[in-house]
Amino acid sequence: MLLVFCRHGGVAALLAAVAAETLLWLFGVVALQPALILVGALLFYLSEYGMHRFAFHSPPLSWPPARKLQHRLHYDHHVEPSRLDLLFLPLWFLVPNLALAAGLFALAFGI
Repeated sequence: MLLVFCRHGGVAALLAAVAAETLLWLFGVVALQPALILVGALLFYLSEYGMHRFAFHSPPLSWPPARKLQHRLHYDHHVEPSRLDLLFLPLWFLVPNLALAAGLFALAFGI
């Protein structure tokens, strides 16, 4: 079960990013800053909660393509909660959102 979990695109990408960051730190390319790691974890939690609460559980939209997207991104998960492809966000949604969040974080904190 754990291997199936780790093979999901979003989880695999996150694990690869953590591994890459760890290797960069081990080879002295980047310095890990515990305060920024904590801020990042907090912001991730807040954005995850906000997206889940306010976007994924919003009333169904009237425009059919947007409603279909809502179902794929979250509603269908409640119908079949054991399907991993419905439990995690697909990479085509996750990557642009993470890039946008990272860009806003960099602008806000001058990193």
